[in-house]
Amino acid sequence: MTAVVMVVGEGLLADRVCGDLSTQYEVIRRYDFEEGVPETTELVMVLHDTLNPSIQKERKRYCGQPAYLGCEALFHMEKE
Repeated sequence: MTAVVMVVGEGLLADRVCGDLSTQYEVIRRYDFEEGVPETTELVMVLHDTLNPSIQKERKRYCGQPAYLGCEALFHMEKE
């Protein structure tokens, strides 16, 4: 079974990562967390070409996981 990776964000960085990952993983692309995070998601990547504090607040509300701050954030979804 292919791992599910969710990429949240806009810009060249998100576009490039989605393209690269789509050859090996099932990639879900979103521009924000409005639709939530699917239960099947194993990894969420928050990627923007610029720092976007509002998306970091959304990430914390929907996922509750710590992340690296900056233009690129990566965190692993814990299975319950």
